[in-house]
This record gives sequence, C-alpha cells and structure tokens, in this order.
Amino acid sequence: MPALVVFIRRFADDQRGNLAVIFALACLPLLSAIGCAVDYSRAVQVKGKLQAAADAASLGSIARSSAALAMAGSMYNDGPIQVGAVEALNFFAANVAGVPGFSLQSLTPDVRKTGQVVTSTITFSATVPTYFLGIMGKKALTVTGYSMAQVNVPIVFRRVGGKLVYQSSPRLIEPGPNGAANSTPPSSETSQLTTTARVRRNP
Repeated sequence: MPALVVFIRRFADDQRGNLAVIFALACLPLLSAIGCAVDYSRAVQVKGKLQAAADAASLGSIARSSAALAMAGSMYNDGPIQVGAVEALNFFAANVAGVPGFSLQSLTPDVRKTGQVVTSTITFSATVPTYFLGIMGKKALTVTGYSMAQVNVPIVFRRVGGKLVYQSSPRLIEPGPNGAANSTPPSSETSQLTTTARVRRNP
C-alpha cells in the first residue's frame, strides 16, 4: 500500500487536535462579526454627534436673537431666509469642529418663512471610514440625519430705547378723526416664542 494512502488514512482516523482546527475555522466569522460591531458602533457614535450638531443648528438659526427671526419680522411675503441658512451652517460647523473620524458629503440648510411660522431644516450626509469591514471591501459606512425646528414669527417689531422688541400682537393702524393714525396701544409684554425641534433619525 503506498505510503501516501497510509498517511491519509491515519490522518483521517486521528482525532487528536481536532478542537484546535475547529476553533481556527470558527475564528474567521467570529473576528468578522466583532469587526463589524466595532465599525458600526463608531458610525453610530459619529452620527449621534452630527445629529446633535444639526439639532443645535436648526434651533440656533431661528433663536430669539437670530438674524433670521429679525428678517422674518420685516418680510411681507413668504420665502427663504438666506441669512438664516448661513447661520445654520456656522452653528453646525462650530459644533462638529472637534469631531474626528468622518467625511461630510452633503449639508443642506433651509430657513424659510411660511405664514407666521419660520422653519429651519438641516439635512446632512457623511461617511465614516471602516477598519475591519475594509478587509471585506466595505471601505466606509454612510450616515445621514435630519433636523427641523419651528418658531412663530413676531408680527410687529417696535423699538424701545433703541432696542428691538417683539410684540405679542399686531398693531392695526387706521386714519383717525383728526387725520392722525389710531393704533392699538403697544403691549409692554413681549411674545413668548415657542421653539420645537422635530428630529427624524434614520434607522
């Protein structure tokens, strides 16, 4: 009987060290699963920070002291507020300045007035480089997010001592008996601006 055949039979019948072989084979999918979990957790962490920055940008761009809200109060028609979009970009950039490990692919701010409501929306997309998944050909993971904030527009602005103040109700101006204008007395109370953020997070 050839020596090669004898060796093969002995190898097939030998059960010593079989656990080591099984463990070595099982290590491949096990390490792959661990690597996927590590890369995915990094992507989720980065997305959380980007989402927080988007929330801060949508809220900050239409805050009480924002240029967008002042501009909205002087607008006669509905439409976009470019200065608000610029402020939203600045807020987002300031909040992600120290966040490592991502590459921003797109950032779309939109601040606009519709009726008596100003809406600020931020949509972003970024890629997070992978380490373990890169071995299997997946070089990066894509994360996306969306944030929207709304605030009611102060209808009338008036200056008190050189300072711009929001009124809670509009003033109706009509010609009076003596040719002067009758107007609703300006309220000393400023409006309470309610700002709410509705965030849509992708699964």
